[in-house]
Amino acid sequence: FERMSVNIAPTTYQLLALTNWQTQGEAAEVSNLSTTIERVIVILLDGFSWLFWENLTNLELVHLAREPFFAEPAITVYPPITNVATAALLTGYWPKSNGILTRQNHQLLAPTVFDIASENGLVTEYIEGDVGFLNLQADFEHWLIDKNGNGFTDDEIFEEAERSITTNRSDYLFIHFHGIDDIGHSSGPNSQKWLEKVLEIFSMINQLIIQAPENTLFVLTADHG
Repeated sequence: FERMSVNIAPTTYQLLALTNWQTQGEAAEVSNLSTTIERVIVILLDGFSWLFWENLTNLELVHLAREPFFAEPAITVYPPITNVATAALLTGYWPKSNGILTRQNHQLLAPTVFDIASENGLVTEYIEGDVGFLNLQADFEHWLIDKNGNGFTDDEIFEEAERSITTNRSDYLFIHFHGIDDIGHSSGPNSQKWLEKVLEIFSMINQLIIQAPENTLFVLTADHG
């Protein structure tokens, strides 16, 4: 069926065999799974659209480090801005129902994956940049600043994600890389600086994938693009 951002949360619930949840989305059938999923890691690539993925993989400029994986386009919500789109994928509810309809909205009216996973006894975590766009609650919460002054928080986010993954710190981990969108606004998508940032972040992602324990499902998605 047609894949949508609201399907990510119920897919997570189903694969982790969680109970007592409801969403407006539908769980997707994830093919080629030969093992039980014990943890889910969602990586949000801010501003990275399906067309970017399709073009760059066709040019063999980006790839994922481990098989099996599948890639398909998915529909985001309207307006396709970070907090509105992210609220939909973290709750499985459309904006009208989850309460996040504009940039000014931060308080969710629907339970998030963090809430449901916690109620099921799992450890939750998110790793973010220094932009507070939603009120979220997790066992481990990281709002990271640009410590080395290079203009981006992607490297700080990667380092914290690496610490989490190599120590099995959480069962559900949400990682948000901001740099692709930032460069897209300042230099334009498909610019040389943009491409360099995409390649840098995919290198980070592949390092995380390689280091992750078995029985881990990675979900790469975007908020808009």
